[in-house]
Amino acid sequence: IFFIFWLRSLYFLINAANRFLCHLEKAFIFILAFIGVKMLLGVAVKSFHIPAEVNLIVVLGLLAFGVLGSYIFPNKECKLPPEGGSPE
Repeated sequence: IFFIFWLRSLYFLINAANRFLCHLEKAFIFILAFIGVKMLLGVAVKSFHIPAEVNLIVVLGLLAFGVLGSYIFPNKECKLPPEGGSPE
């Protein structure tokens, strides 16, 4: 039951971060696609295995691209906080 509370709070955190990190949603799409393809290949090909280190690197790399991409290439909808100040 604590896992459900953790997931709920994580959802609200991501939802709040999505206002400032406009490319984060695209990064999550690619992460979920990677995990889905990995799971399907694991079922289809019995000897298929990706090491945990590779999974972690891919997921963290995609998250980093989403966050950095939001700061480097902000959309008009992306409301970045002002320099040295707190978001409104």
